[in-house]
Amino acid sequence: MSTGSTAVLHLRASNFLGGPERQILRYCTGSAPQGRRQLLASFTASAAPDGGEGWALLEAAKAAGREAYALPFRPRQLWAAAGALKAVIESQAVGLVCTHGYRADLVGTLAARRAGVPVAWFLRGWTGEDFQVRLYERLDRTLLRFADRVVCLSKTQTNQLPHAIARERLQVVVNAIETRITSRPAAREELRRRYGFGAEGECVMAVAGRLSPEKGAELFLHAAAESARKHPHTRFLVFGDGPLRARLQAERDRLGLTDVVHFAGHVADWAVLLPGLDVVVNPSLAEQAPNVVLEAMAAGAAIVATTVGSVAEIAGEPPALRLVPPGNAAAMATAMSELAANPELRAGLGERARTRVGAAYSLETQRDQLRTLYDALAPLPRTAGHSATVLPRVSLVLPVRNEVRHLGALLDQLLAQDYAQDRFEVVVSDGGAGGPDDGTAAMAQDYARRFPGRVRWVPNPGQRSSAGRNCGWRAATGDWVIFVDGHCAIPGPDWLQRQMQEASRTGARCLSRPQPLTSEPGNFLQAVIAHARGTRIGHGADSTIYDAQARGWVNPSSSGAAYERALIEHLGGYDERFDACEDVEFNHRIAAAGIRAWLSPEAVVSYAARASLGGLWRQLVRYGRGRVRLARKHPEAASLAQWVPALWLAWLPAALALAFLAHGPLRWAAAATLGLYFGSVAIFSLGLGLRYGWRHAVTAPAVYCTIHASLGAGQWRELVSRPRSGPAPVPPRIVLEDPSAGSPL
Repeated sequence: MSTGSTAVLHLRASNFLGGPERQILRYCTGSAPQGRRQLLASFTASAAPDGGEGWALLEAAKAAGREAYALPFRPRQLWAAAGALKAVIESQAVGLVCTHGYRADLVGTLAARRAGVPVAWFLRGWTGEDFQVRLYERLDRTLLRFADRVVCLSKTQTNQLPHAIARERLQVVVNAIETRITSRPAAREELRRRYGFGAEGECVMAVAGRLSPEKGAELFLHAAAESARKHPHTRFLVFGDGPLRARLQAERDRLGLTDVVHFAGHVADWAVLLPGLDVVVNPSLAEQAPNVVLEAMAAGAAIVATTVGSVAEIAGEPPALRLVPPGNAAAMATAMSELAANPELRAGLGERARTRVGAAYSLETQRDQLRTLYDALAPLPRTAGHSATVLPRVSLVLPVRNEVRHLGALLDQLLAQDYAQDRFEVVVSDGGAGGPDDGTAAMAQDYARRFPGRVRWVPNPGQRSSAGRNCGWRAATGDWVIFVDGHCAIPGPDWLQRQMQEASRTGARCLSRPQPLTSEPGNFLQAVIAHARGTRIGHGADSTIYDAQARGWVNPSSSGAAYERALIEHLGGYDERFDACEDVEFNHRIAAAGIRAWLSPEAVVSYAARASLGGLWRQLVRYGRGRVRLARKHPEAASLAQWVPALWLAWLPAALALAFLAHGPLRWAAAATLGLYFGSVAIFSLGLGLRYGWRHAVTAPAVYCTIHASLGAGQWRELVSRPRSGPAPVPPRIVLEDPSAGSPL
């Protein structure tokens, strides 16, 4: 990995300046994180600018003030192109190569490996345009494992990739767009001046993009014919050029649309015309995250789009676009006709689209995601003199019980944080029973004596984690409270500094964090448990707690862990009726109050997995009981997925009995459901085996069955027990008088 080289080089093979090229230019300009040089390179077929391959992108980069490099490329000269790129990497001290497209992926990876720097592949979508392109794209998919990071345009795209690619090597960097306030009357007048369309009462629809098979322009023409028949006042524009233009113009004439469909060709300033359009149609048959859709959303146009790639994710919920199946001209014509007939519907969709794109696809979002990528693969050199005085005072609260084995190492890591010593404290809230084998209190008190003012020990008479959290935060004196379990590990000395900088930068009042599971060296079963718990059937599929790459605003329910102290006070602390899931319940109240959490990789901690099936069983029985208590207290938080373990545990003996004792369809139905469950377990176990070794594949089924059975058992145990009544007890603020425990901040 790069050490201290801050330059980032983007490599793209390009024949014209399209949507992907504009995004790459945005990476290097408006979305570029501070402190890094941004370079761009492209393959060229000529030694001097001639408008051919690569030069449009290179000239645009130079016009934007970016360093740009031409890489001569000929067929069968791949090694020479990689050598030329390697020379640029070394001469310009490039610390990270970002490749965009199958040719760039191959050449860029060869050069980066030879130069000893990491490489990130940006997947812009596979189009399958023709046989040769499909062949190259298949090769590209096969070689994905050689990338240090695979960068997708959406979560939808990450889910479409082979499961053999480790999830921790995937990252999302969305396409971004600037929302501009532009004049619709001026744009409308320009449309009339150039094309004669846009008179009073006319509805102007447009499609934009390269005129190639995967873009679906022919589908648009057939839908336009039907829409024009129903609404003669509709006019249509086709922006863009490409190999199908002559064929599409002939099809227009055959459909009798010569007077109402105009081919405008490539228009460099088409975004200026966008506000004058009533409807933008994206009829793509294969595309990942169409830039034309984002541009139209930013302009406030009503949009009809096919549900290819991540378009449905872009649309949001409820959808800000009219979505239609790809390849369905009839559905597209229906949507176009409805919008042509209803100006109020068009206006409402346009306003919703503008709001959606501004919230989810801004330059700030893209810049944050790029910063995460760059910092992971080519971290900036650390500088002395952090501005700690502007950061808040922090109390690190450790609710522990019988944690003498891990507590010392954790305290050492926290005390070593690169944060002003008078700006943070560690509060150990001890719920130990005080038995002869529990040295937790003695250890914490010893640290408090050795580090007065920095480590504090408080007793937790209630012993439960919920009570320990309350004792801890009420004894704390910091502006922020960060909860850390006793068997966690901190990644480095800048952990506290970086997450408080994130809180300051984003204005967040709550921080969520990834908490991946780890195992001790040589403990094979613990490793299997850690890996199994990180899969979709080992933990909640909608949880962010194991996602060490994600960044952004999230619902705090599954992984909130750091809070402004005033926020905890406002919500009254933790409900001590909970023996587990007390953090989920508290975070649910935060979400219900309308407060979002900022999820940041900087806040990550490693959490030691249970080391035995018995320990895993006891842990998840408590979790199962906590889920039921959560559903009782907050019925709106319950979902069918949360009850699956209980339903599965009730179904399993019945299905086994029916499979062996019943006859006919009932027997086969029971056998089929058993096969579905155990087949799923086998598939996920095999996946772990392929990634970590055959012993994982053999052991994982027992772990998965323990996970599901223990959660179900805990749920049933709580369902048949009497609910705890009465208000949630909250202890008073603890004031320490023992000088050995230190003084407040």
